[in-house]
This record gives sequence, C-alpha cells and structure tokens, in this order.
Amino acid sequence: MSQDKTVFRRIKHRIDSTRKNLAELSEITAKKDLINIITGMGDLLEDNGFGRDPFEDISGTRVNILHDYLDNGEPSASNYAAQAIIHSKRALELLEAEPSAKAMQDLAFNAMRAQNFATLANMRATNMERDLWSGKKSRTSKGNPSDFGKYNDMHKKRKALVEEAKRLGKDAIAYVAEKEGISVQGAQKYLRNKGFLDN
Repeated sequence: MSQDKTVFRRIKHRIDSTRKNLAELSEITAKKDLINIITGMGDLLEDNGFGRDPFEDISGTRVNILHDYLDNGEPSASNYAAQAIIHSKRALELLEAEPSAKAMQDLAFNAMRAQNFATLANMRATNMERDLWSGKKSRTSKGNPSDFGKYNDMHKKRKALVEEAKRLGKDAIAYVAEKEGISVQGAQKYLRNKGFLDN
C-alpha cells in the first residue's frame, strides 16, 4: 500500500510540474518579448545618458541617438538600442492591427530586426564595458597625445635596429635588447608582435 502511495505521489508531482511548466510557457508571448526588448534597450539608453524614447529630444540640442557613432565610424550601442526600440514598437503596432499577409510579413521582419539590433546593442555595450573596465594599463598613453609620438619613435628606432642587425649579420633580438637596454625576452616579444622577425 505504501508503495502505491509513493507511485501516486510521483505521478501527482509530475503532473503538477508539467502544469507549472505549461503555465510558464503560456506566459511567453511575442508581445511580452517585444516589451522586454523595449524595456532592456530603454535601460541601456538611460545608462548612456539618453532618454528612453529615441524620438524624445530630436528638436533639442542633444545629439539624436540614431546619429551616435563611435570614433571608428561604427554605430554605438545607443544607436543599436534605439533601432531595436523603433522596430519593437512597429512590431507591437502590427501585432495589434488587423491580421493580413502583408502585416504578418512586416511583423516578422520588424520583430527579427528588433532582436538583431538588441543583440548588437548588448554586444557593443559589453565590448565597451570590457574595454573601459578591463583594468589593463595602456601601452601608449593615458590621455596625453604627446605619448603617441614617443611610442611611434620607439617603433621606428627598433625597426631600424632590426635592419641594422641584419646588415651586420647579428641576431636581431639580442642586438635590439642590447641597444635598447631591455631583456632578450622583452625584445623578442616586441619584435614578434610587430612582425619584425622573419620566422
């Protein structure tokens, strides 16, 4: 009899577990996903100093989010987040509209674009955060533009030393280490990273 109770408890537990999983699954809807994208990207915009709505301050003096680019010309995380919000809002509008083949195609397109831009925004924000907070020291400068000239001069000097060592028939690594007053391992690492070594 006690064995039957155990079996019934297991079956009841599995049924309850299945009901719970189905209830959680039914809560996941396209509308909820789109709202989550809008909320998450709005948070990202606020973290970067913009408003939650991409069109909130177009006439103001602040830079429009859609024209926020990195120094290398690529869109910033804020730009991607704004595009994700725009496509999510459009997809929500189409979700509420009268269903038609054209509306469903536009809905699918906007939902895919929203997810794509949300992913790009998260990746860009993560990469920037990793770059800003990596804790590594800069090799060239800490904001002083004159340091770049020093680094560039060192690069040229070491390249010339490698060419001079080759002309003299000496080992380039040992020659650079001796002339620069650095360790052999340091010279080898630098020359290898800069592509100055033949092998």
